[in-house]
Amino acid sequence: MLKLPSYKNFSPVKNFFFLCIVLAVSYISVWIFGKKPELATLPIILIGILALLYLRSWKLLLVYIFFALFGIGMEAFFIANGFWSYGASSFMSIPYYLPFIWGNISILTVGIFRGSVMVFGNRLRHNPPGFLSASIATVLGLIGLVLSMRVFSHHPWQLVLILLGIDILYIFCMRSLPLAIVGIFALAGGAIGDLISVWLGIWNYPATAKIAGIPPYIFIFWGLIGTLMAGLYIVLDAKDFPLPSWMRKKDS
Repeated sequence: MLKLPSYKNFSPVKNFFFLCIVLAVSYISVWIFGKKPELATLPIILIGILALLYLRSWKLLLVYIFFALFGIGMEAFFIANGFWSYGASSFMSIPYYLPFIWGNISILTVGIFRGSVMVFGNRLRHNPPGFLSASIATVLGLIGLVLSMRVFSHHPWQLVLILLGIDILYIFCMRSLPLAIVGIFALAGGAIGDLISVWLGIWNYPATAKIAGIPPYIFIFWGLIGTLMAGLYIVLDAKDFPLPSWMRKKDS
C-alpha cells in the first residue's frame, strides 16, 4: 500500500519548501481559475489533503477545520459590510475555494511555527502558558481582530497601529517569540497574495486609502491572522489540554 513519507524524514529547509509549494498551489489555482471558483477548488483541496497526510497531526487538522470555518464566517461578515468583494462569487458572495484557502494558510503558519521551534530551540523564548490562559488570549485576540476591523476601518492608519498592538500583546501573553517569525511570514505571504489577486481583479477593496489597491491595515491583518493560527496550535499543544489519549499517541 502506498504511504506518504513523514516530514520527520526531511530537513527543516525541505519541509519549508514543501509548505511554500502548498501556498503556491493554492494561490496559483486562484490566480488562474479565479473567474471560475469551482475549477480552483479541486487543486486547493488536494494539496491541502496531501499536506495534512504528510504532517500527520490531529492538532493541525483541528486548526485547519477551525480556521476554514472562522475564515468564511469572518469574510461573509466583512463582505456584507462592504470591506471587500470577489469578482466571481459562488455562495453568499464567497467563492467555493475560500474555506480551503484558509485551511491551507493555517497549515503553512503552523508548519513555520513548528519549524521555528525546532530550528531555534532555546535561542528564542518559547514558554507558552497553560491551556486556559492560552485559550483566553487566543479568543480575545480573535475578537479584538474582528472588532477593531469593524470599528476602525474608516481610520486605516489608526487600525494599522491597533492591529500591530494586538499582535505584539498576543505574542507577549503567549510567551513565544517563534510566533513573531510566523507573523512576519504570514504578512509577507498575505501581501503577495493580495497584491497579485487585486491586480488580476479576483477581489478588490473599496476603501479610499490604499497601497497598490490594498488598504494598509490588510498587511498587518495577515500578520495577526498567522500569529493567531499558530497560537491556536499552541493551545491544542498545551500539556494540560484535554486531548484524548489516542490522539496524543498518534499525533506527531
